[in-house]
Amino acid sequence: MAGQAHRRARVREGVTNILQLDDELLSAMWPAERVVLGTFACSRLQSVLEKAGSATLTVRHLPNVEIAPATLARFAGKVAFSSRLSMPPGPVQALAAAAANGWHRVVSLDMRQNGIGTDGAARLAVVLSRFALLEQLLLGGNGIGPVGLGHIASILPYCGELKDLDVGSNQIGDRGATDLAETIRRCSKLQSLNLSSNMIGFEGVTALAPELQKCEQLASLDLRDNQIGDEGVGSLGFSLPAMSALTELRLGHNFISADGAGRLAESVPGCGALVELELRGNHVGTEGVGLLASVLRQCPALTALDLADNRIGEEGAGLLASVLPQCNNLSRLSIGGNMAGEEFCGLLASVLPHCRLTHLDLSRGDIGDGGAGLLAPALGLCSALAVLTLSHNHVGADGAGLLASMLPQCPALTHLDLASNALWADGAGRVASTLGQCTGLTRLDLSHNLVGDEGLGLVAAVLPVCLRLSHLNLGWSQLTAEGAGLLSSMLPQCHALQHLSLRGGRVGPEGADWLAAVLPNCNLTSLDVALNQIGGDGAGRLAAVLPACSRLRALDLESNMIGAEGAALLAAVLPGCTALGRLRLGGNRIGSEAEGLLESVLPQCPWVTCLALQLEDFVPV
Repeated sequence: MAGQAHRRARVREGVTNILQLDDELLSAMWPAERVVLGTFACSRLQSVLEKAGSATLTVRHLPNVEIAPATLARFAGKVAFSSRLSMPPGPVQALAAAAANGWHRVVSLDMRQNGIGTDGAARLAVVLSRFALLEQLLLGGNGIGPVGLGHIASILPYCGELKDLDVGSNQIGDRGATDLAETIRRCSKLQSLNLSSNMIGFEGVTALAPELQKCEQLASLDLRDNQIGDEGVGSLGFSLPAMSALTELRLGHNFISADGAGRLAESVPGCGALVELELRGNHVGTEGVGLLASVLRQCPALTALDLADNRIGEEGAGLLASVLPQCNNLSRLSIGGNMAGEEFCGLLASVLPHCRLTHLDLSRGDIGDGGAGLLAPALGLCSALAVLTLSHNHVGADGAGLLASMLPQCPALTHLDLASNALWADGAGRVASTLGQCTGLTRLDLSHNLVGDEGLGLVAAVLPVCLRLSHLNLGWSQLTAEGAGLLSSMLPQCHALQHLSLRGGRVGPEGADWLAAVLPNCNLTSLDVALNQIGGDGAGRLAAVLPACSRLRALDLESNMIGAEGAALLAAVLPGCTALGRLRLGGNRIGSEAEGLLESVLPQCPWVTCLALQLEDFVPV
């Protein structure tokens, strides 16, 4: 029993279904802190809970909400409450039951995407006023609106320990932001505030900015995807230097132009602690990036700058590149989506060796083979570069060859993204020719390059000597059963490879058979073969070996035409797949009867944490 329980603990990454364990074994496994998953368990483990120091309670089923609070009322430790009840008023009802039973030691409350709405927010506010020890309140994606936010804001003064507040994606608008401004100043311990995707404009940010100065510990401010514009940035700019603890500022997608960038440039040098600045998806242009570039050297703490999708063009990118060597601590730079072009690559190449960049994103830059050739020699001199993103750049086989020739000279490189270029089989072969010499590479993305079976075969041949490669994306590569066979023959020798994507191919039932033959002998923990036409036969062949795949934790079979027959075969073996925690079957037209069959075996599969039977619907169970 003990050996079996410990195996289950490992495959669930430390979150074990405690209904399968007895109290004595639990005490031996978790002598100090325990993770409690599900509410039925509370009635089984009262004596154990009373001895614990803290617990996390995840509520997934409304009929069970009264059991946990009644038991945890006797529980002296602190509690983190996470709700996964998507149908209102379930989440609030669960909390109300907890509060009524004297359960007031809640320190963390995660109710994101629970459908709370305005009325639910009003009821929730009443309950929250009883949780004086609350440190984390996550309410993102609940549609609470400005009125609902007003109710939540009214109780914040009672939450004197609050450190982390997330009310993103709630459509609170300027009215909600103004209501929040009236009470946020009393959250003296607040460290992180997420107001993203809320339609906040100039009026709302102008009301908030001076009050945020009074949150002396505020380190992270997220205002992405709002409508603050240049005037709003100006209002915020007056307050930024007074936020002495601010380390992260996110202003992406806020209609900020060169004028707003200029106003920000005036205030950012006064933010002595600022480590990360995100301005993605605005339109600061050449003029705006020039203004920002002129003050970067005055921001000694800045380590991450995101200016992707800002229409800065080749000239603006050049202005930025010219100051990079003087930014001694800047390690992460993203300027993707700015059409910087080939000429910029030449200028960047001249300064890269003098920079300390560890992460460089040049995606969607239209650099082509010429730009790749200019960059390649400089990359070999970048001793710290760990993550390089060159996706969507029209790089062909020649450019890939030039880049590949320098990769072995990048000792720190761990992530390489060449997705959505024009490598074809020849380019894939040139990259493959040096992979074995890239001793630190752990992630490689060659998806959307139409490398075909030939290119995939060239990559597969060198995989056994890629001793650290753990993530490989070969999706949308025009892979057929032949390519699946070539790859399968090498997989058992790829001891480091854990995550493999073959999405969007045409491997069919025969390809599924090739994969099934080697899966039990691989170290893969996740496999994505969605959109591969494997059909019911292919699903059956995979199903037959799944119980023997002791390491496989996630399998994606979406849109494979497996039908009811394939789903039934999977349902039959699922109780024996003790490692498989995540399964995607959406887009397969399996029918209601097969869906019911799959759901009926879930009680026998406590290790399954997520099951998706519809596209875009990954449902926790």
